[in-house]
Amino acid sequence: EDYRGSIRIGGAELRDIAESERLRCVGYISQKTFLFDDTIRNNITLYAAYPDEAVAEAVRISGLESMIASLPDGLDTHIQENGKNISGGQAQRIGIARAAVRGYRLILADEITANLDEKTAEEVMSNLLAMNATVIAITHDTQGSFMQRFDSVYRIEAGAASKIR
Repeated sequence: EDYRGSIRIGGAELRDIAESERLRCVGYISQKTFLFDDTIRNNITLYAAYPDEAVAEAVRISGLESMIASLPDGLDTHIQENGKNISGGQAQRIGIARAAVRGYRLILADEITANLDEKTAEEVMSNLLAMNATVIAITHDTQGSFMQRFDSVYRIEAGAASKIR
């Protein structure tokens, strides 16, 4: 509430958006995604009802299509708590799908490519940036080819931000 200037989400001033609405507009994708001892579908939807098409699109955006297709039970495959029976990259992509299915207007992505190979990182970031959302990515990977797709890039060092491009 205590800021100068203007912060807008979808054209509306942040101060004028109710907190409950802000929570529906802004999504956070963590470097480490907590996964429940349940199906991939329930870990993506967090038990909310989404149309199959929306879940399929989230799976595509997150780069999980080939993994899901290779599993005998597909989205209904059971994963263990914290994804003990899947790779770190697969777990991270479930977190990305979790944000994608919700259709957030602003996505804060914290090191979401850390456990992904370069090709998958490029694919996932391209898909995320193609969404109708503003994406703020926090990353140490300033050399990744996907970095060229961002409108602006800042380096934060010793508490000070400087614009790189």
